[in-house]
Amino acid sequence: MSNSFFHFKEFTVRQDHCAMKVGTDGSLLGAWTSVEKTKRILDVGTGTGLVALMLAQRAPSTAVDAIDVDHDAFYQASHNVESSPFVGRIRVHLASLAAYQQTCTCRPYDLIVSNPPYFTKSLKSPESARNFARHDESLPLTSLLSDAGSLLTTGGRLAIILPLTRFESLKLQFAKQGFRLIRLTRVCPRPDKPPKRILFELSNADEKTTVPVIETLVLEDIPGNRSTAYRTLMRDFYL
Repeated sequence: MSNSFFHFKEFTVRQDHCAMKVGTDGSLLGAWTSVEKTKRILDVGTGTGLVALMLAQRAPSTAVDAIDVDHDAFYQASHNVESSPFVGRIRVHLASLAAYQQTCTCRPYDLIVSNPPYFTKSLKSPESARNFARHDESLPLTSLLSDAGSLLTTGGRLAIILPLTRFESLKLQFAKQGFRLIRLTRVCPRPDKPPKRILFELSNADEKTTVPVIETLVLEDIPGNRSTAYRTLMRDFYL
């Protein structure tokens, strides 16, 4: 049974009402995503609010909106934001991305981030809430690209974490939706293991000659021992 809360250096994330708990994927996305020249951020599928809280910590002058279609996640994220030092800069909304895109009257975002549900044909959990949070029926990846594109400023960025297999199947959609890849990090569990996750950043800016920055991040030197690179990435968050 997972803990009902997770302490970070500057905030606490409670997760007892949320189907998807604090995990490595969300933590990586919140620490890895560039916040340079960012004034407005949208976190899609916020869950516990973890990524929104991490980005608010890293970008003190930035306003963050966080959305989730699940009522329990909305409640949990709202509580975590209200209990954080960033309560005045993060707003949590109960909405799907499609509905939010249609009704949003705010200024466009410089950055949109998402740790989206990504399972498609895998065996489903007996828990319906966990199924909904993990399987992409609730947020199809192609819809994420198209709806996010309409909410971004010119030159805006979209940052996502996905399993390697889902990233490969999505690559052909980037250009069709007006995006180009500008940054990618392969995440390997250990030096002798292949990548399991891909962190990637897309831009809608028309700069086709720019070469993407490609890197590799190894999480553990040996089982149970975090690598120097991973510890450096997470040093402002992990106790």
